[in-house]
Amino acid sequence: MTEKDIVDEGLRLLGDKKAAQKNLNAVAKETSESTGVDKGVLKRIADCEYYRGVGWVNGDPLGKSEEKVAKPDKISAILIRLHELIEDYRTAGLLDDLDVYFKAAEACGFRIEVAAGHPDVDTDSVHDAIVNMKGFKKVVVEAVDEIKEVLGPEAEGNNFCPKNKLSEILGLYDKRDAGKDVNDKIQDQLLWATMYEKALSTVQDGSESDED
Repeated sequence: MTEKDIVDEGLRLLGDKKAAQKNLNAVAKETSESTGVDKGVLKRIADCEYYRGVGWVNGDPLGKSEEKVAKPDKISAILIRLHELIEDYRTAGLLDDLDVYFKAAEACGFRIEVAAGHPDVDTDSVHDAIVNMKGFKKVVVEAVDEIKEVLGPEAEGNNFCPKNKLSEILGLYDKRDAGKDVNDKIQDQLLWATMYEKALSTVQDGSESDED
């Protein structure tokens, strides 16, 4: 396909997307007005129903596929993750730590019942380790947040790099300083930047032609 073919086909698809989204919103609004069901609720259910069954293993909504599924059933994904979390806490002997969440769920109108588990684990040692790890996790999260929320805007304001690219740039600095070869990665990014600039230029050229 030529660049023009790509743009033409992409704009056609974008038009289809915008028209379908407009119709979806219209149906949600009309149904909300006639039934009293919030349109946001209708949209979320439609979203879940669209993906229903995607990634199921042998018809099992909670079966975990060995192959990565790009856009799996959204309800299944939530329940599979919940099951994994429960099993993690059971294995570590910390199942009781989830009680506050189960009670909150029951207060919201649904009950989660979990079979008791009694693994042969030194739970005191596990608790101590978790507290220690939480301290390290705090440092990790705060560092990431400061790079994103403080240094990112500073970098963009100083015309150093886009704020959403600063983490990537710092990662390259870190690898370089550790003696790792980053040239291939840099060349890839420069190529992408050149391609992106070229694509933007075609939009700009078209705008200038329209003005003439």
